[in-house]
Amino acid sequence: MVLITNLIPPQIGTIAVGPCDIVSKRAIKYLGVIIDDRLSFTSPVDFVSKRATMATAALIRMMSNSSATRSSKRRKLSSVTTSILRYEAADWWQALGRQCNLQRLSSIQRLMNLRVINGYRTISSENACVLSGVMPISVLLGEEVFCNDNKDTPDVQDLANENSMSNWQQLWNSSARGYGPIV
Repeated sequence: MVLITNLIPPQIGTIAVGPCDIVSKRAIKYLGVIIDDRLSFTSPVDFVSKRATMATAALIRMMSNSSATRSSKRRKLSSVTTSILRYEAADWWQALGRQCNLQRLSSIQRLMNLRVINGYRTISSENACVLSGVMPISVLLGEEVFCNDNKDTPDVQDLANENSMSNWQQLWNSSARGYGPIV
């Protein structure tokens, strides 16, 4: 049970059902979707980021910067983290309106991108995305939502890819650390 409210502090309720007491929680998982008590969707971002952090840590141990693993194999391994970050994105997309949620997901993706390119921590997130050839998570999640919203449109994936590339180019052009066309 979860009580949905905007009151501060969060409200906790108890319902007696026979001999059992059911106490409300701050968030519940229902049909694979995590719903929190304020409908802010920070709980799904927390869930996804914890799972992606664990997967990233395991993958980082597998491919150190000094290993001879090729970039193509590293990119395939990084798709595990990207898939975890995209989990049920169409349901919690509006949570990325808060900068802290987007920053959390971007930092996880940055770690993986740095391993793909054998880069060091001084490389910016934008440059790591371009060098690794992996779109920023905000663009990928936007593509996920676009495909979900336009399911019935023919060739929706091709249209979504074109939109994503133009969005990525706009992000790159507006970035202080990026310049020029993305190849």
